[in-house]
Amino acid sequence: MSFNPSKQKIEENTSAKIIHIYLAGEVLEEEVTLENEFTLKALLEKVHLTPLANLQGFDENLVLEDESTLYIPSMNAQISLNHASKEALLQIKGIGPATADAILSYRQEQPFKTIEDLMNIKGIGLKKYLKFREFLCLSFFYLYFVVHVC
Repeated sequence: MSFNPSKQKIEENTSAKIIHIYLAGEVLEEEVTLENEFTLKALLEKVHLTPLANLQGFDENLVLEDESTLYIPSMNAQISLNHASKEALLQIKGIGPATADAILSYRQEQPFKTIEDLMNIKGIGLKKYLKFREFLCLSFFYLYFVVHVC
């Protein structure tokens, strides 16, 4: 039995898994293809972000699924899904008391890992999610300034 390295290489390539991720928000690409490593960290190594991209609160170990959509919020987003009070959530047009309570209830069970997790809440579908997402982030972006005194 002889070993054929080119045949081995072809078999390895056909077993490689590729997934497609659709992006929105503070990104320069609308679609990214990942091969063999499907974490947010792998995605962030391939994608180009705008200077306003807010990645605070994202878990780099988050495993992404094929054909999923990921929204990267702006640093200008004022309301954190993982920290906002009911009153803060009510500031978003279209979020009433029941929806704010549902968001807080969901958050008590598990933190939001992506903005898309909003659609796991009963009563929030794609249409509402698209309306709310530009105002939301997972965590606040803080800038720290160091002042040197001479």
